[in-house]
Amino acid sequence: MKTLGIFVTSDRFPDYALLLARAAIERGLRVWIHLSGSAVRLIGRAEFKTLAAADQVKICRRSAALFEMEERLEIQRPDLLVPPQQMGRMIAMCDRHLFL
Repeated sequence: MKTLGIFVTSDRFPDYALLLARAAIERGLRVWIHLSGSAVRLIGRAEFKTLAAADQVKICRRSAALFEMEERLEIQRPDLLVPPQQMGRMIAMCDRHLFL
């Protein structure tokens, strides 16, 4: 199965990232979303929670700490938090990449 990595670094255009993810899933692609920078705030949105439940979202631990979300996420969903180096692994795993 082909995979698409969507790397979101800002919380400015969340609908764009979600539309891309939905379109790729509808076309049979496996989608991985990596949230870093201010984009870590997006995990509070219902749409991102749904993708996270399907194990398709990961959050940069360093960014979560910077935006004071690490402790809350560590308690609620520790599986979402990954070290910054995980982005490199996701790039290697995915066939195509988008950076937003």
